[in-house]
Amino acid sequence: MATANKNMSGYLTFFAIVAIVFGGFLTFQASIAGLLIERFFTGYELYESVMPGKWIIMNRLVMDDEGMRIRMKREDVFTKITSGEFNPKDQVLNDLQGRAELKEKARDAGDTLYFIDPLLAFSPLYMFIALIMAFLMTLYLPMAESLSLIRQSLERVYEQMEFSLKKQCESHQLAFETLLGIDSRARMDMIRESTLPEVTVKEMDDFVELRNWREGSKGNPLVPLKFYFRYHVTAVYGNMIQGLVAGGAAILIFVIGLRGLKLIPPEEPSLILMALSLEFILLIVLMLTFAGSAQEERLDRVVKELEAEQRDAIKQQTDALQRIFDSMTHEGLRRTDGMSMADYEERKVLDEVLTLLRKHAKPEKGTNGG
Repeated sequence: MATANKNMSGYLTFFAIVAIVFGGFLTFQASIAGLLIERFFTGYELYESVMPGKWIIMNRLVMDDEGMRIRMKREDVFTKITSGEFNPKDQVLNDLQGRAELKEKARDAGDTLYFIDPLLAFSPLYMFIALIMAFLMTLYLPMAESLSLIRQSLERVYEQMEFSLKKQCESHQLAFETLLGIDSRARMDMIRESTLPEVTVKEMDDFVELRNWREGSKGNPLVPLKFYFRYHVTAVYGNMIQGLVAGGAAILIFVIGLRGLKLIPPEEPSLILMALSLEFILLIVLMLTFAGSAQEERLDRVVKELEAEQRDAIKQQTDALQRIFDSMTHEGLRRTDGMSMADYEERKVLDEVLTLLRKHAKPEKGTNGG
């Protein structure tokens, strides 16, 4: 019951952080977008208060006579949209007529025009950043253990690894604590001289690094991330992440297909931005998963080691049998003055049969003579 309550508290804390960060992005998204456009897309301007829940992005105008004339026309259309002059009774129709008017003005002026729904276009990105921040906060920030969801999960993975390594060392007659207390090179030599699989060398090194981080003797922040991704995320969620990436690619292809069929107008790229951000996020997650994982799965490496050992054993047995055969062949040739091994064996069997026949025949002759 206590464990269940601890897990529930951890989940509540995690998703509370996600909700706070996500809400913060929704609150300040217009300000953030304005700063990004001014910094990286200086040829455009953002109008976020003309339509409720919509952004309008248009060319930045030069402040000459022509630019002032175009700006006045824009402002006139913006005023009509915000006041509901196009259709006072229906807000949707009012916005649609306002969009049509803006498209016409932009086409006449040769301007670029985009209508963006920020919640649809960027909500996957907001959620991803919120999840990353909640992950890092519940892993690194000092808080009660019951509230640190990822730290709890990391501790469970650590305990499972400790139990597994202890059992392996006991079954191979090695002292677990002794291995942990020596340096990496000596530990590697000791494991290689034992019957433990060589993959245990890397597992022991990772375990010692995390133990040192937990005890505070080393402060490398990448140690818990590497350990968690290598021994938990990759092992448990690796296939699911690859499946999600494939699903994101399918969504992106479908949306691009809709754009190719002109069902999505070029001035309304919100759905395309959503699909692109979703696939971008999934590929980033896949990259992190591959970067943090081992080169090969543990079972694959153990099997390869066993195959190599088996090949060596077979080679040694074959060499030993070959030496015995060569010795027997040499001895047979020496005893038979040039006869082949087969002839020698055949003659040996015949001699044994004749010996047995003589043994059984001698008592019969002695009886008849009596």
